Amino acid sequence: MNQTDSKKYNYKTGNERTKIKRFFNKLKRVIIPVSILVFGLVMIFLLIKFKPQAEKTIPKTLAPLVKVQEVNLRDVEMIVKQWGTVTPKVEVEIVPQVSGKIVWVNPKFKAGGFIRADEVILKVDKRDYELAVQQANSVVADAQVNLDIEKAEAEVAIREWR
Repeated sequence: MNQTDSKKYNYKTGNERTKIKRFFNKLKRVIIPVSILVFGLVMIFLLIKFKPQAEKTIPKTLAPLVKVQEVNLRDVEMIVKQWGTVTPKVEVEIVPQVSGKIVWVNPKFKAGGFIRADEVILKVDKRDYELAVQQANSVVADAQVNLDIEKAEAEVAIREWR
C-alpha cells in the first residue's frame, strides 16, 4: 500500500495517531477537573437552595425536679471509725513572742481540736515580760543620761579650746 492509498481509505499514519492521542489526553486532563468543579458547584447551589428551614418554637420553662430544704449553718463534729494514718493538711509551729510561765491553756488546744483564727490559745504570766520591759526602759534611760553627760562635756571642751 502506498501513501495515496492511506489517504484514499483514510488510514492514519503513526505520527498522526500519536498527535490525536496526545490531544485527547490533554483534553481529558482539562475536562475531568472542570467537570468535577462544575458538578461540585451545582451540588452546593442545590444544597443551599433546598436547605430545610428550622421551625422557630418558644422553649417551655421546665421546673427542676428537686426537693428543697432550708439550710441552717452549724458546726458538726465528724466521727470516722477507720484504721490508718491521719496526716494534717497544715502543721503549725507555735512560737511565743515573749518568754514566761504559761498560766492558761485553751481547752480546745488538744489533739484533733479546732481553734478558729484570732482565738487565744495560751496565756503567759505577765510579770516576766513586764519586768523585761522595765529593765529595757531602765537601760534606755541610763543610755540617755550618759548621752546627756557626753554632750555637756563636749560643750565644755569646745569652750575651753577657743
